[in-house]
This record gives sequence, structure tokens and C-alpha cells, in this order.
Amino acid sequence: MNKVKPALATNAMWLLSGNAIYLACQLVILSALTQYSELETVGSFGLIMAICTPIFAITGLGLRTAQSTDALGEYEFSDYFGLRIAMTFLGTLVILSTIYIWKPLLLFFALPIVLAKSIEQYSDLFYGTLQKAERIKSVAISLIMRGFLSMVLFVSFLGFGLEVELAFYAQLSAWFFVAIFHDIQIVRLIQNTIKPRFSLPALLKLGKLSAPLGAGIGIGALQISLPRFFVEFFLGSTALGLYTVVGYFQQAATIFINSIGHALSARLSQLWLASNHIRFWRIVKLFMMLSLTGASCLVSLVLFFGETFLVYIFGDEYSAASDLFILTSIAVSCLILASGFQFTLLAQRRFRVFGSLQFAFLLLVSITTFFGINWYGLEGLGYGLVVAGIVRLLVMTTITMTHKKASNSIN
Repeated sequence: MNKVKPALATNAMWLLSGNAIYLACQLVILSALTQYSELETVGSFGLIMAICTPIFAITGLGLRTAQSTDALGEYEFSDYFGLRIAMTFLGTLVILSTIYIWKPLLLFFALPIVLAKSIEQYSDLFYGTLQKAERIKSVAISLIMRGFLSMVLFVSFLGFGLEVELAFYAQLSAWFFVAIFHDIQIVRLIQNTIKPRFSLPALLKLGKLSAPLGAGIGIGALQISLPRFFVEFFLGSTALGLYTVVGYFQQAATIFINSIGHALSARLSQLWLASNHIRFWRIVKLFMMLSLTGASCLVSLVLFFGETFLVYIFGDEYSAASDLFILTSIAVSCLILASGFQFTLLAQRRFRVFGSLQFAFLLLVSITTFFGINWYGLEGLGYGLVVAGIVRLLVMTTITMTHKKASNSIN
């Protein structure tokens, strides 16, 4: 027991620190975007991200999680790498085609953003390899490098009066540099070869295993993107610009809490495989206690300082989103707590259950946000997110507690 806790704590702290710095750098980039461009441009950025995120999540097939929880070594790195290359190419093609058909005037603006997200797909896979080897420090260093370099270049380009599109190309170059000169080099120290393998039977088998996980993660991403589509359709680009800023914190909180789950996933998977259920549930309980503390702090800070923060970081016009910011923080808190229960499903490799639940939650978010926006505008969107978040938390709590009782009775 004494050997497990320090390793888990160290891994979690490294990944938390790396993600915290990365997200802070992304916040500076978003702040610079709001300072040097119009609300409509911020809305366009939000729409592009809303398209990119779920598509790349689906085509990504959850290979990072599948790889880090592959405690038996059923597949080699070359299989994961080959499948990731094929699916990233497909995802990039689908995204660019979607933007061209839906908003053709956005294609030039979207190109560097989409390409940067495609580079991120490869870093994501490399992170899975490092997680499995529990080299979380290397993941954190990569995140810090990506965040800092892209922030410096992006802000510098805008500060020198260059176009926003060129600033996004600068971000793309930073992410490419880190992937090539850091991520791949670290993975070389772990893997005998990093060459992708395109064996069709192996790729199909791995794809079949990971498809429910990818669908679940993609549907989870769509739950964040779908409200942006509704805002764009019913309220327009200016309103989407406001929601893009507020919605960033929902996305950031999701990434932040997932970082802990990624740090724990390999160890939790090993404990479950070894039928060490007592230690497994003890770690989950600790994670939930930390999540509850973080969620409570988040709501309190937004409640008392949310409007001041929006004005100081993004500008006076974003104070109009202060009420939405409070409601979103409550919804995010529910999401954070539910994510802790979600990680138990992933560690147990119950990918089909995870995918089914995510689809049900997507329907829930669709209904609550659709009617919320139509009845009360942006504030109604916030109420819809809160209702969906509470229901999600109750469902995940019930499922997890039921499964815990069953596993304890077996022991």
C-alpha cells in the first residue's frame, strides 16, 4: 500500500501541473484572441473547435486509454500507431469537408486550427505509451512545452499586428516541433520500434475493440460541442463568441480532471485485473474526495469573482456572460464528479457500457439545452446544462455503487 500511494500521487501531481500550465497558456491565447479580434471571430473559432473536437475524438477511437489500460500487452505500439495514422487522416478529411460544405468562408481560417489538432492526435497517442510505462513526468513536460511555445508565438504574432490566421499557423508549428523533437524521442526510449504497422486484420480487431470507447469519448465531446451549434443556429455568431469564452472553462475543467484519470488509469486497470478490488475502490474514493473539493472551490470562485474575471481577462463586453458563467460552473462541477465514476468503467475496460451511457447523456444534453436556449436564450442554455449535469451525476453514482456492491460480494 505504501508503495502505490506515492507513485500515484507523484504521477497525478505531474500531470495536474502539466495540464494546469498548458490550460493557463491556452487561456492567455484565448484572451489575446478576444483582445485583438471581434466577437464574431471568437465565435468562428468556437464553431471550428466544436466541429473538430468530437470528430477527432470519434476517429481517435480512444486509443490513448485503450493503450494505457492494455495491461496484458494484447497489442503492440506499432498497431496503435498505424491505426492512429489512418484514423487521423480520415478525421482531418471529414472536418475540412464539413467546414467547406457548412461554412466555406471559414475554411482558410480553420485550416491551421484543424492541422494543429491533427498533430495533437499523435502526441495524444504518445502520451498513452508514456502513461502505460508510468512516465507521467514526460507527458507533463510535453504539455508545458506545447502550451508555452504556442502561447509565446501566438501572442507575439498578434502583438506585431499580424493576422489571426498566421498566429494559428504559429501555434501549429509549435505543436509540430514538440511532437517531433520531444514526444517521439521519448517514446523511442521505451519502444523497440516506433514504425507504424498496417496489418489489416490487426487494425480491424483493434478498431473493433476500441470503437465503443471512441464513440463514447466522441459523444462526450459532442455533449460540449452541441450547445455551441445551438447557439450559432438560434442566437448567431456574437452570442457564440460569448459562449466560447465561458464554454472554454467547461472544456478546460474536463481536460484537467481527465488528466488525473489518465494518471491513474494504468494502475487502476492493473489492480482490477489482479482482482484487488479493495485497493481499487479505495483509490476511486480518494479521487472522488479530491473532485468534490475542487468542484466546490470552482463554484465558489465563479460565484464571487466570475464577472470580475471575465472583464479583466477578456474585456467589458464579456460581462454579459456572467450569469451564464455561474450556471456553467455548477454544470461543470457535476461533470467533474461524474467523471470520477466514469474512470472506473474505463479502468475495467467496460467500453460498451461507457459508450451506451455517453449516447444517453448526449440525448439528455440535446433536449435540455435545446429547450433552454429557445425559452431563455443564453441563460436558458446554462439552466439546461445544470439539469443535464445533475442527472448525469445521479445516474453514474447509482451505476458505480451498484457495481461496487457486486464486486465486494465476490470478494
